[in-house]
Amino acid sequence: MHAAPRRRPRPSWFRPVALGAALLGVLAGAATLNAAGLAGGGARPAPPRPEPARAQAILDLRADAAGPVTLRMSPDGARLDSARGALTGPTLEAPQQAAESFLARHAGVWGARPDLADLVLDLSRVSPAGTHFRYRQTFEGLPVFDAGVDLHLSGEGAVYLLHNRFEPGLALDTTPRITPIGAALRARIAFARAWQGEQGIGIALPAATVAASGLGIATRAGQAIEAAPDVAPRLAWRIVLQTADPAGAREFLIDANDGALLRARDLEATSHETGRGRVFDPNPVSTLGDPTLRDNDDADGPEFAPAYREVELPNLTRLIADRFDKIALRGPFARVTDFIESPFMLNPMSSTGDFLFGRDADGFEAVMAYYHVDRTQRYIQSLGFADLDNRDIRVDPHGLKGAKNAHYLGFPPGMGHIAFGAGGTGGVDLAEDADVIWHEYGHSMQDNQNPGAYLSLGETGAQGEGFGDYWAFINTVVTSPNVADPACIGEWAWEGECLRRTDGTKHYPEDIEREVHADGEIWSAFLTQIAVALGPETANRIILESHFLAPMFPKFDDGARALLDADQALYGGAHAATIAGLATARGIDVGP
Repeated sequence: MHAAPRRRPRPSWFRPVALGAALLGVLAGAATLNAAGLAGGGARPAPPRPEPARAQAILDLRADAAGPVTLRMSPDGARLDSARGALTGPTLEAPQQAAESFLARHAGVWGARPDLADLVLDLSRVSPAGTHFRYRQTFEGLPVFDAGVDLHLSGEGAVYLLHNRFEPGLALDTTPRITPIGAALRARIAFARAWQGEQGIGIALPAATVAASGLGIATRAGQAIEAAPDVAPRLAWRIVLQTADPAGAREFLIDANDGALLRARDLEATSHETGRGRVFDPNPVSTLGDPTLRDNDDADGPEFAPAYREVELPNLTRLIADRFDKIALRGPFARVTDFIESPFMLNPMSSTGDFLFGRDADGFEAVMAYYHVDRTQRYIQSLGFADLDNRDIRVDPHGLKGAKNAHYLGFPPGMGHIAFGAGGTGGVDLAEDADVIWHEYGHSMQDNQNPGAYLSLGETGAQGEGFGDYWAFINTVVTSPNVADPACIGEWAWEGECLRRTDGTKHYPEDIEREVHADGEIWSAFLTQIAVALGPETANRIILESHFLAPMFPKFDDGARALLDADQALYGGAHAATIAGLATARGIDVGP
């Protein structure tokens, strides 16, 4: 039996942008180019054509390619959304030089300047498949929000994938009529309305501070405007409001001329939910196979004794210059601190490096958080990913005012923190369950790989929640192979009941509920099937690589294509038929 997923209400003020597929005007039907020419075709009216110069630049891109190339056009048919395949051959140039040579040579494809004066390198990541670059578009020195070009190069320097969100032909006055103070005021008004919609009128509005403020350009290409398709680019203020109690961060884009709200989104990814140390691995219900275990107000009875493991806590540091004073739960991959969110508690310290707490001590959750974050990062690196959330992420084992929840707070983008609640009144502290720790770390992984891309609602958010559940499942499989039911997620945090499962039969699109945790079960089940078919190591390499390759705010079909792109980059497409077949069986389109 599958337990019904428990769900946390999500804010209603963000409406996901629908993405579609269209074709280049001179390319009717399927937007696939190969050595034989154009493939496909259909008895339907030709979509809008790109302007002639850009159409020619797209054809030149194909002519310069080292092999077959697949093109995907924007919904209006006027812009290249993505290109995948042998866009260039191997090169001895340094990766960034090769990337920028390609961008300059084909600047006409997206309408950029050949000198790249309107593109700024925003992000560089290295993975087993190669190097990944994100170039942010600028206009007269201002950022164009979420717009630009993503470029992915193989280990030999060949360009094999690009995503285009460049907004060509910008022409607008960059003098704002509204001051940053005025924009912040409008953001506060929008925040108050959203809070009332989520919590109800009468619930005290938390104090919010302006954590970031900046002027830029909002466009539909970057999905920074959620409005009718004919809305022109706008000068806009980006305001990030941060709250401490409860901890949160929300981004607002405010029109700098008329004050209209162009976009609002939560920079938080939530779920309903290591010296020497004592831990559960992953939790007592799954280890002992006993769903009748209860929290009993944090009591540490004899029934829990068989579930404890004593483990090594590697690379802990001392408080003063890493040489003097007591040892803290801080290492290269996790920094445990109880001072990020309330309730604020003293951080556990040790003179000897021993952190041998029972579950009745507050230090137990801190040890759990350190150990499981540290171990999963080491596992990631064992797969060949040395630049994937490789940082001492801040982790608060007792946050969210003690509520029965947990979250990853994605601010600053790609470098956020994780916090765990205390299970509410009489409930299990959520950091006692490694499933919850791995799930939240999954959010951090995605956001570090592709900052901001997965922090949204709709199918984008569902992929975030689904991957978090999958990461909990696969860590259990890899590290605790004797657990009877690894697909049951959060069974200790929810005292014997599966919060969600990763082996369900939900099918797209008819089982969509428009709630990210529920819809995430479609994605987690798809990823689980890939792991069963390919084995954990191969599947995990492909899945993790795909997060570098996904476009901003991916839908399910974008995520599936990113998996195929990752398989092509890592294994030459050896598993494409399996991945595509599983996606199709789940109802997810993997067309060009």
